[in-house]
Amino acid sequence: MQKRGQITTFIIIGIVILAIVAFFLYLRGQTTPLVQEQQAITVPSDVAPVQTFVQECLDKTAKDGIIYVGNRGGYYNVPSPKGRMDNVEVPYFYFNKTVVNVPTIETLQDSISQYVNANIDTCLGGFAPLKNSGYDIVNASSPETRTLILEDSVNFRMNYSLDIEKNGKATKLELFQSSIQNVDLNKLINALNYYIISQPSYENSLLITHLIFGAKTNNLIGNYVEEGNDFIVSFEDNSTEVTENNFPVLRFALNYNWSSAVGAPSIEQIPTQVAVVGTEFHYKINFSGQNVFLSDNTDLFDIAPNGTIKFTPKQGDEGDHIIMITAGNPYGTENAVLDLTIYSENHPPSVSDQVVNVTVNNPFEYYILADDEDLEELNFTKISGDSSFKISNNGILSGTPLSIGVFEVLVNVSDRLSSNTSKITINVK
Repeated sequence: MQKRGQITTFIIIGIVILAIVAFFLYLRGQTTPLVQEQQAITVPSDVAPVQTFVQECLDKTAKDGIIYVGNRGGYYNVPSPKGRMDNVEVPYFYFNKTVVNVPTIETLQDSISQYVNANIDTCLGGFAPLKNSGYDIVNASSPETRTLILEDSVNFRMNYSLDIEKNGKATKLELFQSSIQNVDLNKLINALNYYIISQPSYENSLLITHLIFGAKTNNLIGNYVEEGNDFIVSFEDNSTEVTENNFPVLRFALNYNWSSAVGAPSIEQIPTQVAVVGTEFHYKINFSGQNVFLSDNTDLFDIAPNGTIKFTPKQGDEGDHIIMITAGNPYGTENAVLDLTIYSENHPPSVSDQVVNVTVNNPFEYYILADDEDLEELNFTKISGDSSFKISNNGILSGTPLSIGVFEVLVNVSDRLSSNTSKITINVK
């Protein structure tokens, strides 16, 4: 009896498993999956113009949808809380010290599909061009679009039942496809996730370093606009144009409850800096506020309490370093980015002798041509020459020549560690 009971149990389990498998096979048969590789759609030649017309509209509307949704944080209907930029609603992804509404790839797919469903008929325009060619077309259903975001494309599959009649012959079309190539919307979501995952650890700070790293890692451009306690942030892929002058973008808002107290910290933004292995680097950070402490996220150096950075780069430190400097106190925090490039050696400025032709009694300006392989800021000073001619520290030679002749001005061009000279010959006619 015990063995019979076990056998009965196994039979029941087997029946259940078979039922489950049959159910999933049924569901699979009832759905049309959106495959990554789209299959060609073949239609009768007499309705091919209809297929092409709808397909072109799907392609255009899909592209518009990518831009529309991206400018609204990945949403077709922007959720609350939300702000505005350039009269366009954008969702907050960080509000009241809480991460909210962060979209996923699935969110983008659903939102773009919603856009296409809502706007495809606008493009179709009642099929007027086709009706003028003798087609009678009736929408037998509402459009249902599915969007699939891949690494190098965005694919669309739209079910839209159309009853078509021409010259007494009736035909039905139901399936339309489009594929936008060389577009990777995954990069936008990846950059967003890189930024937003760290936000709770710095609950009242705009993470400029994370914004830069998230953009650079995904070959994007990161930007932000400050509006009081709000920031409108965007990641943009300017390598691919979706529509004319419009690129894949993800734009969203962040809110910080910064205090307006007198003691709130403030830190000046830092110009791009360069350093050389074996040579001491020195920079003074300008900041203000009560009881401010300074911190950084690098092992290259430690910041002195007065804001001084002083260290000597060593071999192995070469390269680009994006460093976040944070000024904080009980009233809040503020960040600045130090973009520091360390070279293995310093290259002196490159400048050659130059000739300028000018007219007597007429004022002139001439930009001295100079370059620096290390991309350092150059400083120009006049060593010798006629007092009629002056040189600004950014390299503009100017003056009003009072007599005809040939004049020479000797110029020193320097970067932070080295210098070079140039003779400027001025021909006055």
